Amino acid sequence: MLLSFSRAASSGRARTARSGEVAQREKARLLAVARFERPAPAALAVAQRAAEVAATVLDAPFGLCTIVGERAIRLVGAVGLDGVRELPREGGLCLAAVTSGRARVVERADVDRRTRAHSLVCGPSAVRSYAGVPMLTSDGFEVGTVAAASPEHFVPAPRSLAALEALAEMVAAAFEAEPADLPPLDPLTGLPSRRRLEERLRVLSAERVWERTWGAIAVVEFRSSGCDARAWGAALRAALAGEAEVFTLGDGTFAAIAGSAAAFDPRRLTAPLDEVRQTFRRADGSEACVGIATYDERTAPVEALRLAGWRAYAEKSGLR
Repeated sequence: MLLSFSRAASSGRARTARSGEVAQREKARLLAVARFERPAPAALAVAQRAAEVAATVLDAPFGLCTIVGERAIRLVGAVGLDGVRELPREGGLCLAAVTSGRARVVERADVDRRTRAHSLVCGPSAVRSYAGVPMLTSDGFEVGTVAAASPEHFVPAPRSLAALEALAEMVAAAFEAEPADLPPLDPLTGLPSRRRLEERLRVLSAERVWERTWGAIAVVEFRSSGCDARAWGAALRAALAGEAEVFTLGDGTFAAIAGSAAAFDPRRLTAPLDEVRQTFRRADGSEACVGIATYDERTAPVEALRLAGWRAYAEKSGLR
């Protein structure tokens, strides 16, 4: 009897502790949601495009990009919902994806007891099938979803869910981006700026999953006390004309995106230098370091950029 009481008390304490942890995480999650309260127009455009692509991927009439707040679910992107921009904070669909932190698939929403009273199910939209994935911030909080729904029955393929996840990453990155202070073109070099590179990487991320489009990224660092960024940028653009997109990252560092690593022959990338060696250096002390990485089914474009940057740094510092 005493043992049973002890077990019951222990179980009650564990439930209380778990409940407290859930409440604390929700509080932290809502603080993350607050950062998304006033998105820039460019971020809203990305969210709307994500909703459109989500509907296309699932061949569904409804596409949604949502932010799940404390009292309501805000639609920051929507297709097919006749101007609806807010939903009650109801369980079963988007809220379930956020609270579970996993993809949420409902094949018979009108029968499932967790969803049959949802306003999208019993209301004019008459949703019967739903597929949604959580949208995560860079610090790991589920702030919303990218989803598709239909009054017809569908079962999403794993590839379709992967495409939704890529779209969710793209939207989260757009919402978290710093205000668009950076001009689209760098005034010094005339090349697309870091802002344009970030936008391009988000598009490539979605294309990589949805269309299986892969490629390569190079990071080129020019270093000297009197580095002429304008001259280096012009030379790099000329060397890769017609084969790669070139962006400036500032401080004599450039990134280039091409369909394959074959476009990035180091001798072409460092053509302005007098001499090409394993480290690219010339008599006046200036040098260039090149890092190249590919993005494919295993490596995302952003990760390839980081990897290429690390390789350039390793080359410069003599690391192997």
